[in-house]
Amino acid sequence: MGDNKIRKFDLVEVTCQKAESEKLGRKESYKVKDGSDITIIDRSLSGAPNSKIWDKRNKLILDKVDPSLSHLDYKYKEDKTSLGLIKPKEV
Repeated sequence: MGDNKIRKFDLVEVTCQKAESEKLGRKESYKVKDGSDITIIDRSLSGAPNSKIWDKRNKLILDKVDPSLSHLDYKYKEDKTSLGLIKPKEV
């Protein structure tokens, strides 16, 4: 695998623009600006899964977790938030 290939869980930096043609008009929708360079800024989360890597991934995303599905519904009604993350109590 080449060093320039983007892997799952790589953190990248890219110039984006609002996706004006997005059919549903979601506020979260952006697209990579034509001609933009993509820079890999962190590869530490993209290695083979192990407890150390999952701890790093969890630190990155768990503060983004919403408390419940009803809270996501509330956010949609308030400001049209259409993406969210919930953590199930049991699987």
